[in-house]
Amino acid sequence: MTSVAQRPTYQSLAADAITQGVASNAFKLNRIAESLGYAATDPVAAASVAHAAMLATAALLPVKPTNLHLLLEQSARAAATGLAKTASTSAASSGPSANAIPPAIAALAAASARTKLAEAARLLTQVA
Repeated sequence: MTSVAQRPTYQSLAADAITQGVASNAFKLNRIAESLGYAATDPVAAASVAHAAMLATAALLPVKPTNLHLLLEQSARAAATGLAKTASTSAASSGPSANAIPPAIAALAAASARTKLAEAARLLTQVA
């Protein structure tokens, strides 16, 4: 029997589905990012959207499919929405924290590259 600590989160399951769908050319990242944008308008869902998009981006970084920056930008927008909800309700942090940002995205943000992907990584680290 799987313990609670070993169960994957909904965000990691969503990230895996996005990663597998994009890797198999079943999903287009621009459409995934647009769909996540609609879900992230709900402040309650924004933190989950931010985390799932961030995990999917980290998994897809080695492949660097077209429009990957859109997924990371959506993560930053959703994190900002989640943090705005947190500020208005004085609850605990609901966005991805700096500790939760995967090392590959943190390294991309720290790099001096001027790509859309690197700019989106910097935006996420500023928001988180």
